[in-house]
Amino acid sequence: MDNGPHTIPNIETGGFGDWDEMFGGSSSELQAYKERTPTRNSEVIDSYPDCARSYGRGYTFLDVFNSDENSKHRAMNPYNPFSGQKDWEVGSWLLRSGLSMGKIDSFLSLDMIKTLPLSFHSAKELRGRAEMLPSGPRWMSQVVPTAHPTKSPVVLYWCDPLDCISGLLNHPAFHNHLDFTPCRVYSTAQRLCHVYSEWMTSDDAWNMQSALPRGATLLGTILSSDKTNISTMTGDRSSSNAFVLTALLPVPKFIYKKKCMRGVLEDRLIHECLDIVLRPLKLAAPEGVMLLDLVGHSRYCFTPLASYIVDTPEAMMLAAVGGKTSPVTTAMYKQFGDPFHHEPHTRATTLSQLDIARSKADPNDIEIFFHEAQKFRLNGVNTPFWMDWVLSDPSHFLTPEFLHLIHREFYDHDAKLSLGSVIFMAGFQNSNRLQDVLNATFNARSLQLLQGSVTPTRAPALPTPAPALLDSPRGGAPPTPRKTAVWTAMTPPPGAMTPPGAMTPPLA
Repeated sequence: MDNGPHTIPNIETGGFGDWDEMFGGSSSELQAYKERTPTRNSEVIDSYPDCARSYGRGYTFLDVFNSDENSKHRAMNPYNPFSGQKDWEVGSWLLRSGLSMGKIDSFLSLDMIKTLPLSFHSAKELRGRAEMLPSGPRWMSQVVPTAHPTKSPVVLYWCDPLDCISGLLNHPAFHNHLDFTPCRVYSTAQRLCHVYSEWMTSDDAWNMQSALPRGATLLGTILSSDKTNISTMTGDRSSSNAFVLTALLPVPKFIYKKKCMRGVLEDRLIHECLDIVLRPLKLAAPEGVMLLDLVGHSRYCFTPLASYIVDTPEAMMLAAVGGKTSPVTTAMYKQFGDPFHHEPHTRATTLSQLDIARSKADPNDIEIFFHEAQKFRLNGVNTPFWMDWVLSDPSHFLTPEFLHLIHREFYDHDAKLSLGSVIFMAGFQNSNRLQDVLNATFNARSLQLLQGSVTPTRAPALPTPAPALLDSPRGGAPPTPRKTAVWTAMTPPPGAMTPPGAMTPPLA
């Protein structure tokens, strides 16, 4: 990514205010709407005025691709540096297979394979030809120092997330599928029922845009992470959708006498690594950065964190709260059954509690600091990665993932409850009939979730995660130990379809 020729435009600034107030709706919000557009199904759309301007013209994806030193050879052979389509198919399969270089060499040394007219005869030659192709985001690595000893050095692998975002923004697959304008959708002209669907229809998107300069482009960022074996995410499961593998977070083993303190050290390390990886996005959130869209238009972009998709234990770790505590509200486990909404656990609340804990204990003395943090039901992390990421609040960006919230919640709780109720009330003896009832219960619940996009005005909206993962063999293959993988995505474009072969990021 080259932002050198593009200067920040001289546009009227909006100014950043109090984040909690902004998420709740700024009092200085513009009252005039750019559009009041009735749709075919009688919905009315109010679009945010004067946003997502373009400034000048730059390069496109094809401009970069055709400027490669080997582009002249592709005029005669579109599969260059491979000899042809069949040669490319074999090389592409091997590169995405997850095989080690030694196993690829063994495969290529088979007598039958030697009879094929391949342009490469070893894994090294194959990798060399792949490296001749235009590159994607480059992998970087560094050893992260730790105050407490670990069984092995802590190595962090990551790509620049702005390069990942730039690649998504400039990707031709998203032509006519990118939406940069926050809007409010109502079911009728009276605006009595607010309809939420894509993230750009949410209150958060509208309020974030109101905090940005006029003409700025809001690029809400979605992150997703989970502990998984990296070899299960590579190979032939790549796609060209809106998730890009951005980092491999280390999962070290600390040498410390108390097991609970080892967990605190691991949580702190994750936040430290996320701070390193996401620093470019955090700098672009308040200052903006010039990025090129897929047609080469330069845009003044801001990158707040719209969503971080994790399961419940990771959500608590990222929110810096302790066990049996809600990561998004002030409720603890004894209050989970309360018939009212507890106050959100905002960033301001957490940071003020951490300030009090730091005033009473040195964060480097983890046992004493953990004792002070526990008084506020915090987990001992003293510097959360989101503490300096403006327009980003854990009570808003921590969104549930479907595996645990819907599928597991249904089968572990609703299905068992329905099963007990059906057997008790009707005394079914036919197992097929019982399965029909359970299927009907599940379908009714699914229908309710789909219809839940129509909610009363001012109800919160959750960003819908983009449905696919992009793994690339370019830029150097990362190693394959068990690590925590982090994906970066832009907020999903409305109506965008998942290309064939796309996969959902593994979340459990």
